[in-house]
Amino acid sequence: TDSYRHLVTSSPRPKQPVASRLRLTPCNSNPMKSIFTITFLFAAAISFAQTTKTGNYHTDENYKIGAKGTIRLTCSDAKVFITGSDRADVNVKIDREVEMKGFSFGSEEFTVDIDEDNGNLTIRERSSSSHVGIVGHYSERYTIKIQAPKNVSLVISGDDGDYFIDHIDGAVDADLDDADIEITACNGSDFRFRLDDGDLKMDQAKGSLE
Repeated sequence: TDSYRHLVTSSPRPKQPVASRLRLTPCNSNPMKSIFTITFLFAAAISFAQTTKTGNYHTDENYKIGAKGTIRLTCSDAKVFITGSDRADVNVKIDREVEMKGFSFGSEEFTVDIDEDNGNLTIRERSSSSHVGIVGHYSERYTIKIQAPKNVSLVISGDDGDYFIDHIDGAVDADLDDADIEITACNGSDFRFRLDDGDLKMDQAKGSLE
């Protein structure tokens, strides 16, 4: 009996399972702080997108053209001044300034392709934008000034804007939408105009007029 008791008392006790101690970090219990953080990051993204590409554009260059070549101009919502003189080449000066205030997102790309082609000159605006305004202000100042030989012809295609043409003695062909066009001291004999909701003013005319 003693040996049995000794055996029993000396037997090691089975180890009890020890509960694991885990430290749990509580989640952020302030939803307003999370909303503020998201709003701040979104506003920063908006601001970055707004300032990366503004659509501003400037050029002032001279180009070759034949004595009786044709200038083909395609643009939208610009103030266009085309003046003829005794010069032999064409000067093209384009200034576009865009100002945005407030919140907007997206991007805008703007450029103008100017190509000399067998004695003629092609000026074509290319623009694309994906702006969605939320709150703010958008303004655009866009002018095109062309100094050309007086005997050149003009083929103009545009949407909105104002066009002032003076001292051009070649043919004038204008296909415009909601634009106003004023012709001054142009001694040509071939004028063609297609306007949707615009005004035409001429101080003189001869030859054919459509």
